[in-house]
Amino acid sequence: MRAKAACRRACVGARQGFTRPARWCWSQRAQRRGFTVIDVLVSVAVITLLISLLMPGLSLVRETARRVVCATNVRQVGLGLAMYADDHREALPALDPLGFGMDEPQYQLSLRVRLSPSQWDGLGILWSNEYLSTGQVFYCPSHTGDHPFSAYAARWGGAEGEIFGNIQYRYRSPSSRLGPVSLYSAPGMAVLCDGLRTRDDFNHRVGSNVMRNDLSVLWYSDPTGQVLATLPASEDEVGAAARVEQAWDKLDSANTEGR
Repeated sequence: MRAKAACRRACVGARQGFTRPARWCWSQRAQRRGFTVIDVLVSVAVITLLISLLMPGLSLVRETARRVVCATNVRQVGLGLAMYADDHREALPALDPLGFGMDEPQYQLSLRVRLSPSQWDGLGILWSNEYLSTGQVFYCPSHTGDHPFSAYAARWGGAEGEIFGNIQYRYRSPSSRLGPVSLYSAPGMAVLCDGLRTRDDFNHRVGSNVMRNDLSVLWYSDPTGQVLATLPASEDEVGAAARVEQAWDKLDSANTEGR
């Protein structure tokens, strides 16, 4: 009541020529007015709706960025293969050089075999021979399976033990398991791609970055998840090797512009 009376007197005084202006009265009223519970609830509902509309788009942007990083990694590994092949009469680094059966399709992520001392294997030979400068290039930022870079950071730093990556390496021709592939010998054949060891190793779920034998890199789009469904649930699953080979065959079908 006192505030109302003061405001009224100020307004009347302003009309009679006193120094307090009329806007002082309105400012007093504005100061007394706040948000109601309904105002707050409406604001929260609007903000929640906006967030729900933006989140799928933000997730898509993040995944697209990770896909680009993955493609860059595949391309760098491909350049490492090209330099290695140039020094070795177009031959590619051997997978399972000691004959422990690690060249089977479900083990094509192997970078180093657990021995004493550890033996570099497959794409890992590119790093050990300094064709590539960092081990992180073998890992996809979209990977959610058992083989992130963090799981092997100590071993990349010098500790002993086996190492697996996220890039599948196809060392032998699909038409013959008796001999290795040489670079440029089969231009349409996929040589590098996302991990195919198990479904958890397939990094992007709806497709894969693929490098072919001619060093071209493309995105194989698979929105219906056919490649993912082809892969074994476990590396020890019966028929795992055959299922990985079937996934390779699907990737071979990708044209130069992707699918």
